[in-house]
Amino acid sequence: MNILLNNESIEKIKKLSVKAGKLLNHYYLEDLEVIEKEDSSPVTKADLEANEIIISGIKSISSIPIISEENDNLKNHDIMKNSDLFWIIDPLDGTHSFITKRGFFTVNIALVKNGVPLFGFLYSPLDHTLYWNDESCAFSHRGSKTSKISANSDFGNGYDFLVSYRNLDTKLQDLICGYKVKTVTPITSSIKLALIAEGRGDIYPRFKDTNAWDTAAGHAILRAVGGEIYKLDKQPLVYKTLLNPHFIALGNQDIEKNW
Repeated sequence: MNILLNNESIEKIKKLSVKAGKLLNHYYLEDLEVIEKEDSSPVTKADLEANEIIISGIKSISSIPIISEENDNLKNHDIMKNSDLFWIIDPLDGTHSFITKRGFFTVNIALVKNGVPLFGFLYSPLDHTLYWNDESCAFSHRGSKTSKISANSDFGNGYDFLVSYRNLDTKLQDLICGYKVKTVTPITSSIKLALIAEGRGDIYPRFKDTNAWDTAAGHAILRAVGGEIYKLDKQPLVYKTLLNPHFIALGNQDIEKNW
């Protein structure tokens, strides 16, 4: 086990992810005030309280600096610029889905070293599913069942695409036309990355802006099963800036890169 995160620490972060998710489910039933941030993105009391739960929990077991969507962005930039090792969290990924009560939302926690996401924890509160990885495998937990997960490797019948509801443009359609397609399924939030790691999808193209906290946790889980997120220059995505370039996530690195 990588000394950066031992078994005991992994268990604590798993519990922290679920604790934040339970808070989100509590607020999901309420009519929350929506505040518009400086970048015009929405935030609610649920985002902020989940953020505090996660940050205080991480600080109790680690002195590694923390980047969060709900932290001051100047501080976030400074950490990413000057630290080779940092946590990166999104206490509520899919705030729009959370507010409108349409689609998935997740809790994302990742540990990144030298731009590479090593460990990821992604919790989906609505279906009470937790995804995470250690340094060699990835797992899911639903109900009382924990399972080792793996990505698809048989594409004889075509590829299953997972896409964003708000990313169904001509560029995306052109990319999809370059493959033998089995299904195209719109799904909200970063749960798409976990679903691909679990073999419930194969390719996730994203041609609109995302931030590092949107993808790092799912990226770590995807890498643990042999997948990868690629930039459009076909190089792996690394976390050196808060804003991600456009990308294509593959559950299997052997999938032909037809872009």
